[in-house]
Amino acid sequence: MDKEPASLEESFHNCFFYFVQAVDVLSLSAPEQCEAMGNFNVAQEIQQDVHDNGIALINWPVAYLSLNERNAITKLLSLLMELPEAALSRGDHKKAMSHPGWTNLRIAARELHAQLEHAIKRNGDFFNTVKRSL
Repeated sequence: MDKEPASLEESFHNCFFYFVQAVDVLSLSAPEQCEAMGNFNVAQEIQQDVHDNGIALINWPVAYLSLNERNAITKLLSLLMELPEAALSRGDHKKAMSHPGWTNLRIAARELHAQLEHAIKRNGDFFNTVKRSL
């Protein structure tokens, strides 16, 4: 039996789910981030996961997020892209993740998570509804 393609709404919720996971990893301490990312290209992986999903969300064709929520995501993405090269080193991951450039990002990630509280709840409700309908 062929599976139907994901709806735009389901695709949004998947993207948002993974974005929030990436933001949650971003909010962790350097050692916790390294562990969560398997000690492999930690800085680049976090930056890419947050950036790519964030860009998709703020440009989503249907406004599932409020303007304030999209602006909050945009603010975090701007900070993320301002990281100096030393904070993105591929060598010593713990050293790179301990770079002072990550400090404000960790704080901003926690703040963003709080700002997205209602959207996170809607996201959980969506998946709970989908799960019940299966």
